[in-house]
Amino acid sequence: MPFPSSCSKKNSYFYLTLIVLLGFALRVYGLGDVAISNDESTEYHRWVSASFEKIMVADVVLNTPALALIQSRASILVLGDSLFSLRWPALCLSVLGIVFIYKIAQYFFGRQVGQISALLLAVSPYAVFYAHAFRGYSGVLSLALFVFLLAMLTFCTNKWGYGIAFGLVSAAAMYTHLFTSFAIVNSVFLLGLRGGWGQQSRPSGRRGWVRLIVGLAITAMILVIVYWPVWQKVMQNVEAGNAFLAGVVWAQRPDSAASLWTNLRWYNGLERGSFGQYSVYPFLGLVVIGVGLGLAARKRFAVLILLAWTVLPFLQLGVLTQIMPNLWARPHYLGYTLPPLLILIAWAVVKAAGYRQFAKTWLPVSLGVVFLVPLAVFWFLTLREFYQNEANGNWQLAANWLRHNSTKNDLIVCQRYWHPWRDADFEAEDDCTRTLNYWRKAGLPVAAEIVTGYGLVYQLLPQLNAGMASREGRVWVLVWDVPEEANLEKLDGWGTEFNRFGRSFLLLTEQQPAYLGNLAQALSLIRATTVLPDQQFTYSLMIAPLAAATHQSDAVEDALKVAAKNRPNHQDSSAKLQSTEQLVKALSLPDIEHTLTANFSEKIMLKGYNINPATAVMPGTPVSLTLFWSVLKHIPDDYSVFLHMRNQAGHTVAQFDYQPFGGSYPTRLWQPGQFFSDVQQFSAPPDLPPGPYDLLIGFYNPQSLARLPLSNDSSDENALLLTTLIIQ
Repeated sequence: MPFPSSCSKKNSYFYLTLIVLLGFALRVYGLGDVAISNDESTEYHRWVSASFEKIMVADVVLNTPALALIQSRASILVLGDSLFSLRWPALCLSVLGIVFIYKIAQYFFGRQVGQISALLLAVSPYAVFYAHAFRGYSGVLSLALFVFLLAMLTFCTNKWGYGIAFGLVSAAAMYTHLFTSFAIVNSVFLLGLRGGWGQQSRPSGRRGWVRLIVGLAITAMILVIVYWPVWQKVMQNVEAGNAFLAGVVWAQRPDSAASLWTNLRWYNGLERGSFGQYSVYPFLGLVVIGVGLGLAARKRFAVLILLAWTVLPFLQLGVLTQIMPNLWARPHYLGYTLPPLLILIAWAVVKAAGYRQFAKTWLPVSLGVVFLVPLAVFWFLTLREFYQNEANGNWQLAANWLRHNSTKNDLIVCQRYWHPWRDADFEAEDDCTRTLNYWRKAGLPVAAEIVTGYGLVYQLLPQLNAGMASREGRVWVLVWDVPEEANLEKLDGWGTEFNRFGRSFLLLTEQQPAYLGNLAQALSLIRATTVLPDQQFTYSLMIAPLAAATHQSDAVEDALKVAAKNRPNHQDSSAKLQSTEQLVKALSLPDIEHTLTANFSEKIMLKGYNINPATAVMPGTPVSLTLFWSVLKHIPDDYSVFLHMRNQAGHTVAQFDYQPFGGSYPTRLWQPGQFFSDVQQFSAPPDLPPGPYDLLIGFYNPQSLARLPLSNDSSDENALLLTTLIIQ
């Protein structure tokens, strides 16, 4: 026997049932307490507003698995709107992974190793954390394990039933999530490796390897043919959805094929707790012992398969990163490498503890105990910290700090996050509503409430300046999604707004460091790129990343301390205040009296204008012109608007150049999808002769003087004939 086994088949399933119940309890605990995330609400909306065919084929993305969407939608229809009913189907799918890893480990090493592997997956902080998310990455992991298990059973038993099940589950997995298609390829490769290994000792070994290579090639061709339409759509969606990340701070992170060391740290502590991050050392030690004992016990084939299982996902994501450079890092898929490592640890525990001749095996047994005890302690402390402080963490740290350091003249403003589909589709507390409620519950004087749309955080700044220009004290802004857009260029633009009144601001932001795979790197990166003041400005803009979970970081405390050193220096300017208020008014649009569809370089569209007076104009009398702009694409440069008055001979008699919104909101900060109005005033020269004059408008770059091209330009000078004024 490869290892001692005193556990009968009946008892084995009894213990497995207990382990599954334990895993379910850990995952379901507090499932409805964590506020809904932006990703959850976005993907929920995608399912509500799209057909089954669109979800499964035309709208395939790299976020929420379609299977999780279907399950959760059905759950909500039956149980009603709640975070629990939204999330629990994906949780149940994740629990099945405990059964699948048991069966796989049992095949390689026996029942006892299967039980230990299942127990490790049940209590792993990494697996528990991702089971809490409706996006269902733990469900994807379970589906990938199921595919591997069916492939293994098909190969080992030669039963058609397993083969048919493997085909059906593989097809569902392909159209459920891109990463599960990778797992299918991995399963086929690993099973082919197993077949080739078995052919070595046979007389027809060479022919066996030839058959193996031909079979793998045919399988790969079938996979490409079946999945190619979806793969093309995925590439289009990912490239279109992530193109804007090129200059964003999140794009400056390690690529998708992160180091194994980084992911080992994630497996243990999520880089969120003060204890779990240290468990990587005993975790890795047990893996090494498992590999060594496997080789010593002539389990070379099993060790080879498990190590290949660990390496393949890194290679796949490395290739994918080269194909799509703008692909967001997805350490979630690298969670697929966790099960083989847990199986190796389980083998190390069972093998080391099972030797009867302790004198010959004292070293592996002793090392196993030395590593296993701290791993268990660190995992326990990490899970306890995760449950106890899910809603607090740095929020509590910042709340306590502000309670003791803010003055009665300080203003605390909290952003509320608004989704256009929220009220109609799913009533739930979102991240920023949770932010607002938390600060109120903490007893802090939240004096104002700013409502912004998705991705429109920059609108906070002019609103704050306009509303609080005459107020003494600091302004503390509590928001959620600033790091998502916080590249240096936009921060400089924001800094101009902050500097307008010499204000000292602190932006406390709950961001998601999961995409980096390493919270320490995330905090370091954010501090390096967004902690100001810069020498160029006199303002104090501080972003303190309040990671959503437990880890109270030094970076947050440092940010709070630095922000406190910068006292507000009020230098109000009526002209600056007026331009800022003008930007605020742009959010409430009047009716368009004269509609247009003037397209400037596929970036900006002039949808119309209002003018007063409309026709008869007296020389020297102010004319109010309201322009309605729609942003189509990101604009990399700052453009100015020109207005030319021309007589009937085509000569320019007056010219008015200005920056949109008085320069307080330059075009480089405009975001695709925005629609707002810009009010400007100009006057005809007092000595202008009576008669008709054409008013032309366009954009130009003040640095190069190059004009923004106008589609269907009849003037041949990239200028739009807006209207004709009659000078009296």
